[in-house]
Amino acid sequence: MFICSSSQYGLVRYATLQFAANVKGARVKDKKNTPPRLHFAAIPLAAAANRRMGKHYKMVSQILSDLEKLDQYSALKVEFLKVGVKKADLRAAVHRAAQKKNVFLATSSDDKYLYVFRHQPRNTA
Repeated sequence: MFICSSSQYGLVRYATLQFAANVKGARVKDKKNTPPRLHFAAIPLAAAANRRMGKHYKMVSQILSDLEKLDQYSALKVEFLKVGVKKADLRAAVHRAAQKKNVFLATSSDDKYLYVFRHQPRNTA
C-alpha cells in the first residue's frame, strides 16, 4: 500500500500497487491457463474406444441382424446350450440392444430355447 499526502489541499490518497516480479525463476500464476490436476491419465477422445463391447455383444448383434432379415411372422430360435449363456442374461442383453436401436421385439422361452420375434407396439392414442 502506498500513501501519498498533500498538505496543500489537506487530502490523503491511498493507492494499492501490485508488482509482478519479472525476476528469473519467479512465475506469475495464471489461473485460467493452468490445466486441472487429474487423478487419471488423459488421452484424446479419438484414441478412446467409441463403444463398449460386452461379453454378449457379438451374440446379440447377430440375433438383431438375423431378426431384421426375417418377416414379421417368423421367430428366431436360439439354443441356450449352443450359446452358453443363462436365459435371463441373454434375454436382458437382447432387450437392451433392441431398445437402443428402437427395435420392437418380444421374447419367449422354454427349457432349451429362446425365441425372439418382432412385436408391433400398441397404439395407446
